[in-house]
Parts: sequence; C-alpha cells; structure tokens
Amino acid sequence: MPKVVRTQAGFTLIELMIVVVILGVLAAVAIPSFTTYVRRAKVSESNDALKQIYNHVATYFSREIMGSGMSATHLIWCTVGSADNGVLPSESRQRGTYTAAPWLALGFNHGASYYRYEIENGVVAAGSCSTPPNHPRAYVLRARGDLDGDTTLSLIELTVGTTPDNELFHSPAFYTQNETE
Repeated sequence: MPKVVRTQAGFTLIELMIVVVILGVLAAVAIPSFTTYVRRAKVSESNDALKQIYNHVATYFSREIMGSGMSATHLIWCTVGSADNGVLPSESRQRGTYTAAPWLALGFNHGASYYRYEIENGVVAAGSCSTPPNHPRAYVLRARGDLDGDTTLSLIELTVGTTPDNELFHSPAFYTQNETE
C-alpha cells in the first residue's frame, strides 16, 4: 500500500511574530512622521492667509478714495485699525468673525481656520490716511494657533512697512515661534 505524504500549509508562529514586529516598527516610524506632515499642512494655511491679508492691506493702502461733491479730497496711503477674527486657537477648525470695521474695509473674509488672525496697526494715526513714508512697522500681521491642543501657542508674523516712496513692503520671511509646537 502506498503511503500518502501530507504537506502542511500555513505559517509558523515565529513567522507570524516576525511580521507583527516588522509592522510595529513601521507604525512607530510612520505615525510621528504623519503627525508632522499634518502640522506642517496646518502651518501652510496660516502662511497663505497672512499673504492674502497683506495683499488686501496693500490694495487698501494704495487705492485712491474720493469724497463726493466739489470739495472732494484725494486720499491715499490709508490704513485700517487693529483687529482680530475672534478665533480661540485650538486643534480644530473654527469659523472666525470678520465683521469688525478693519476686516470690512479690507474686504477680507477667511473660512474656518485653526488660527486667530490679527492685524496690528503700528501707525500713530491708526485708521487714517496720509501715512508717513519710511515707517518700519505700519502693520504686523499675525497668526496664533494651538495645533495639538496642548495650550502652547504657535506664532507666525509678517511685518509690513513703508518705503521712502511710501509704498508698502513686507519682511522677506515670516517670524515664527513654536511653528509646529
């Protein structure tokens, strides 16, 4: 009578343990990297929003505003007052309020955000026209965020000044503090 040879199919316990260890190592490396990428994406939101605010400020600063009637005056180099969007920085998006006069004058409105956006007017006569040339800090545009909910705030700033020809310029880079916390 011929013998039937049985072959066993499957994995041994050792092989399964090796696979589990490899997956654990990969997860230990991937999860912190993924968290860092998510935070960097959130930071890029603030950089883009601050650039947009700067563009609105520059447009408002350089446009001509005429009064009505025969005694109309030519206004230029106008600034808006200080304001913020009222968002309490947290790890989740919130809808800010852009109903204060400076936001309305700029025509700026941002959707839900992780950041509290602020405009600090550094001009002596805030909200007025005829801003003096060579002003090193006409505005400071800020974003404050708490990207991971640990109450440590990140700060991103863009400083705006005026040239001798009274044109707006912004600093070449963002000032950051605890950028990704």
